[in-house]
Amino acid sequence: MDYYTVHGEIAKGYFGSSYRVREKHNKKRFRTMQMIKFSSEDKAKAALSTIQSLFSVPKHDHICRYRDAFFHYQHGAHFANAVLEVCISTNLNDYVLRRYNDLDDDCLKGFMLQLIDALSFLHQRKLFHNALTPHNVLVGYDKKNELCLKLANFGLSTVYQNDHKSFTMYCPPELTPGTEPKVTGKHGDKCDIFSLGILFCAMLEFRTLDADDQNDKVLAAYVQFPGYGLIPVGKFLRENPSVDLDRHLFSKTSTDVRHIVRQMLTAAAPHRPSAKSVRKHLVSCLGVRFGNHHESSTSTAKRTVRSKSRKRGREVLGEDFSCLNTPMKKPRARVPSSSTQKPNGLIGYLGAMATAAGVYWGLKKENSSSVS
Repeated sequence: MDYYTVHGEIAKGYFGSSYRVREKHNKKRFRTMQMIKFSSEDKAKAALSTIQSLFSVPKHDHICRYRDAFFHYQHGAHFANAVLEVCISTNLNDYVLRRYNDLDDDCLKGFMLQLIDALSFLHQRKLFHNALTPHNVLVGYDKKNELCLKLANFGLSTVYQNDHKSFTMYCPPELTPGTEPKVTGKHGDKCDIFSLGILFCAMLEFRTLDADDQNDKVLAAYVQFPGYGLIPVGKFLRENPSVDLDRHLFSKTSTDVRHIVRQMLTAAAPHRPSAKSVRKHLVSCLGVRFGNHHESSTSTAKRTVRSKSRKRGREVLGEDFSCLNTPMKKPRARVPSSSTQKPNGLIGYLGAMATAAGVYWGLKKENSSSVS
């Protein structure tokens, strides 16, 4: 702790407690530090080696990278401390629980695109999250004052195992814990796809369950049967791989999104789509839920963006995030260049003019030939 000063606990998460820390050599710079407790010094240092190997991950708008990692011994306990590049105290679980009634389709689709962008970025580099839940997605604002998600804590599941009740709800069939015979599977991109499918379903349907010791409620999709309680989707599919889960999981999700989420939740891992394929399908979806449940929030969001435009300085990632308690702001969602966007800039303008000129001369030539 030679380089950081602790300024209070942020939350208790799957991998230990998170703290708000300030760099001693730069008192204006705050970051988030994850303290992961281990039973021995050897295990803690092995975890540090794994975390440090992720320092070289390239920068991405929706990835929260590790900034530092070091060993710490305190009160007879061994800790591997992982320091993130920014300090954000709000995660996707808490944000959606608090603001769901303000989220319109554009906002939810933006969240989904940002998450699949981040996952595709990791998978292209043979990196896997392996613990994708709404608690490991941070919510903040970017420099354009728009909502921006950042995927955090990727890779930690390989150095720290946990069996939190809410965490098991996101496990795919091949990694479902606590079942006999024991499932032997390995982490990989298809596991991340399944977990993201559960997250999409829980977020769109606004499905929650009572959490363990870390939160009052947790976003999670599950199967419910009388006498059996809440069954994790992965565990249910392991025993019943051919059962159609539509009536158990979906009521608000649009047909287009339901189709891709159903593929993401396929029991057989090889049959699940890639992150690139999921992204391509999401971009083409016109809506993510049936009906316009939140039309009235659009005008509220526009008014909020205008009223807060003078306070952008304290809303940039890494600074004060108390503004997340204010009314909704629309997120920034990347759209691929192959989509049907209007051309912008000088090149787009010249291209549009050339097309129009070609159409004009073609019509004129056709008319002159018909007259003759």
